[in-house]
Amino acid sequence: MASVRPAEPDRRCHDDSTLAFLLTTRAGIATPIGLDWPADPTISLAAANIFGLSMTARWRMTTHLGVSSILLGKDCPLRLLHSLALALTLAIAAPLPSAAQESSAGFPFAQVWGGQVQPPHASPITPLTSFAGPGLSRPAPPGRAPAPVLSFFPDLRQHRDSGLGPATPLFAFDRAQFFMPYRNDNLRLPAETLETWRTSALPFKLAGGYATPGDTYESLAQWTLRRPEGYVRAFGNAAGTTSDSYETGDGERVPYEFRLNTQQIILGYTPSRKLEVFGVFLRNDIDDFATPSVALDNTETDRLVGRVGAELREGGLGFDRIRAELSIRDGERVNNNFELRSFAPGPGARRQQVENERRFIDAQILGDAAFGPLQNRFALSFGQEVRDGLRFTDSVATSSTPLLDSTSAVPFPDIQVLDLGARWEGAYSFRKTTHLKLGGQYRSVWAEARDADRVPDGPFGIVSPGLPASASNLYEFYYGATETNPRFDLFDARALVEQEIADSMSIFGEIGYFERAPDSKELFFAATAPVPQAQNRFIGNPGLDKERHTRIGMGLVSEGEEWIAFGRSRRSGSGLQWGAWRASVGVSYDRVSDFISKDRARGQSGVAATDGANVFRNVDADILRAEADLTWNLTPELSTRANLIYTYGANRDDDRPLYGIAPLEANLVLNWTDSLGDLGMYSLGSKLRLVADQNRVDDNPATGSGFDEGETSGFTVLDLYASLLLRDRIPLQIGIDNVFDADYAEHVPAKPQESARPSRISAPGRTFYLRTGFSF
Repeated sequence: MASVRPAEPDRRCHDDSTLAFLLTTRAGIATPIGLDWPADPTISLAAANIFGLSMTARWRMTTHLGVSSILLGKDCPLRLLHSLALALTLAIAAPLPSAAQESSAGFPFAQVWGGQVQPPHASPITPLTSFAGPGLSRPAPPGRAPAPVLSFFPDLRQHRDSGLGPATPLFAFDRAQFFMPYRNDNLRLPAETLETWRTSALPFKLAGGYATPGDTYESLAQWTLRRPEGYVRAFGNAAGTTSDSYETGDGERVPYEFRLNTQQIILGYTPSRKLEVFGVFLRNDIDDFATPSVALDNTETDRLVGRVGAELREGGLGFDRIRAELSIRDGERVNNNFELRSFAPGPGARRQQVENERRFIDAQILGDAAFGPLQNRFALSFGQEVRDGLRFTDSVATSSTPLLDSTSAVPFPDIQVLDLGARWEGAYSFRKTTHLKLGGQYRSVWAEARDADRVPDGPFGIVSPGLPASASNLYEFYYGATETNPRFDLFDARALVEQEIADSMSIFGEIGYFERAPDSKELFFAATAPVPQAQNRFIGNPGLDKERHTRIGMGLVSEGEEWIAFGRSRRSGSGLQWGAWRASVGVSYDRVSDFISKDRARGQSGVAATDGANVFRNVDADILRAEADLTWNLTPELSTRANLIYTYGANRDDDRPLYGIAPLEANLVLNWTDSLGDLGMYSLGSKLRLVADQNRVDDNPATGSGFDEGETSGFTVLDLYASLLLRDRIPLQIGIDNVFDADYAEHVPAKPQESARPSRISAPGRTFYLRTGFSF
């Protein structure tokens, strides 16, 4: 890395890790070669983009697992635990298999541009519509991972950690990529005409695309080889901008640029129908990623992801299927305020550069077994996160060249988190029309800040007069917390029931109790600032309690007799298809005790200081979600969809709205798909997005958290597209997003912002894009 680092003191427990690149996938996305796409978002989203999965499908990919081999250095108190984990891995990883759940201290290593601050809506409808009789999951082709029945912990926007930045989704035809970080749509336009091309068995694919905001370009190359005894798929892409800004609806220029390249290879070995062994390896670089919404630009992000695993069907020992997986995700990121933006040296001006390193190792062993009519799934999991980061500055503020010879903060003081867990899931049908699913999980999480006594230099090195600004002193000053190695025991339980009222209608309900440990940032983040700028500090809280959720949900799903899916029905020919529809409605309520909330230090409950710094504290909260969805294939060519989503959040302790709550949103989709005979097929589509005002905000840092930028006005956005597929080999798509050049900003940004007071950035105005490809 470019900076000159001050010498670091010896750490109590160095990580000498020798990492075994091994196994992992998470929940399956069926592909033509039967490969189970891994649930790590970096990999699964790349695959999802290639094969055209919808945004909803991407977010539904199950969470992750693996098993790790790590050898720690001398005198580490966790060495014995690691040795046992290594022995377990060596004993069973080779012949066995598994599928997965990411730890609560885990991190969304890579996400689509949307959903970083807040995930795409957690629908109370969709999780329960996958019932398929008594089984734990629908029948799957060989090699597809069994998707976990229960996604135990609800994914909340307020808890999103930016990690190493958003994922690098490979080439996608259903949205102009990368320049949309300030769009946060719940639904995306369909792209049926491109499904054949995406899933074509032809071994070579080339594609390219261009969009007007920032002169954004993309390119993709892919090669696939399928044989009865295995498969290989290799692909890579490049993307970036050739200008450094885009234009909003009112003509404002918004700085934005990036450079990206990704390479990925997927290998599979299938010596018999009972055994599949697989590996996925990815390298990804993002350079010169400049955005106006943060104080420091991301000048360099490098990451490596490795996954290997095996699945044994008819696995023996009473199991119908056994699966083992192991993954490692390793990344480094550099952010600064001077390479990609103008910097004027002078009194009070300081160059800042932050260098972060983060690594995850995850593993899981999973087995499916039937005890009479009761279907069961058992799983053991292991996870480790190591996170380290320093912030550097110039000791001479007026220097004309970067010195970066002073440590201004230790934002991530050599953090380690270990997570061990076990879970059971079961499914039982009382009769052909009544289905029950149950699950329970226990996890133990250990966390430690191993460099909490390191003190920054200069004016940044003081919490208050006479008190050095080490992380441990910051924790004690703001919370009275003196421990830097908390432990959490977590219990989850969930029950779901579905009653089929008729062949075409089901009602369902759920009740669940979930616990969540604070993540590494919420516990130990230590971004300090000089005493006069204390309001710019961001301090984690190792004294946080675990979060406890009690959730109930209910809903109804009904389908017409001709319904199959969007754009597909059982009847062909002309005329209205009265039975080709699907309607659903659902609601869920989450009562949260000790919700982990960002706030400002005002001496309130759990906070000892009063200087306005950014802090974390426990509060009680309520979260309500409701969704209604109607899809109707009016004719064999014309399909429609209407979707309505509402979310309500309240901080009960402080009697104020919960920050980061999206407003009411409706989406109306209209799509026409028809054949061109021997030439191919085409589609025409539109989406009207209507978003209401959001007046329930937590935007005042003097009385609240200030993490909402303020109230937002409602807006309406119309998107249009047309696509063509010639002889299953040449796809072409053109589109216009934001046809009427609306000037608007999302209430909840589509990606996280780590600044003390995030700024609201307007979305792009009218956008044109073009994509094409070729397969052979």
